[in-house]
Amino acid sequence: MSTFLKVPADCEVRAIIKFLNKDNVPGAEIHHRLCAVYGEETIMSKRHVYKWLQRFNEGRENTHDEERAGRPSDALNEDSISAVRALIEENRRYTITDIHRDMATHNLIDCSRTTIW
Repeated sequence: MSTFLKVPADCEVRAIIKFLNKDNVPGAEIHHRLCAVYGEETIMSKRHVYKWLQRFNEGRENTHDEERAGRPSDALNEDSISAVRALIEENRRYTITDIHRDMATHNLIDCSRTTIW
């Protein structure tokens, strides 16, 4: 296949793994099929395929992420995205560090360098 499909959501990939597992397809073959359809760079690793196979074999049915403890990310919203875009449009040579410093200096948003990236 010369063109790959758009990168699916994680839960979609897990549903494919769950389906093929129910059809007794081996893990290596599942990973090979996923790579053939979505591209090796964009799909989960073979190790993660095996982890999900193990979870499904242990009785897990849900393909969605489980809720995690901790503070939800609130820095990534439309205001912060537009503020970062405005700075980049103003000076395309800005680095992530420059943007982070300017955001903190002007109290525009409070977010990490990773979020800005």
